[in-house]
Amino acid sequence: MGHVLRLDDVLGEVRRRHLIAAVAGDTDSWERSDSLGRTARGAGAQQLVPGADHYRSPQMTTARIVMASLCYAATAELFELPAPERLEPQVFPVRMCGSRTDPPHQAPHVDGRDGVPPIVTAVYYADVHGVEGGQLAVGRTPNRRLITPTTDTLVAFSGDTEHEVLGLRAGYRVSVVCNLYAAVD
Repeated sequence: MGHVLRLDDVLGEVRRRHLIAAVAGDTDSWERSDSLGRTARGAGAQQLVPGADHYRSPQMTTARIVMASLCYAATAELFELPAPERLEPQVFPVRMCGSRTDPPHQAPHVDGRDGVPPIVTAVYYADVHGVEGGQLAVGRTPNRRLITPTTDTLVAFSGDTEHEVLGLRAGYRVSVVCNLYAAVD
């Protein structure tokens, strides 16, 4: 399975709240993940609509740049990443609201763009409250690791690693996913 990195207290309270405000946007900018063709399922799993004004807003653009820089700095040495100019980051927020009747979850998958996995996948948990379930499962059995999300935590692993999010039965969480791809020449 390779390396799995977990860092706690990544941004601190003030910077974390600024990130949440930048990511939040208006409710019209969010849509069910499954309706966007993403791997998350259930009414409580939402992502920003890529073409929405908020997704392209200066605040969200800044949030994407900051998160890509943060993820690079945290993972470059462990994952032997090339220089930042040799990478193409993909950064997007995901929010999940728990439900006992239809718990949002993500099916097992490997992130990818045009069939190519990223070098590194990182998930920053910006806001986690009252969660029951919703663990990040990284890898396959028997080496699968279950990671319980906590606020202000970054988790990163090799981009070709299968992962999933188990059903979130209660609470809510806002995360920001950062995939670092090799730049196409």
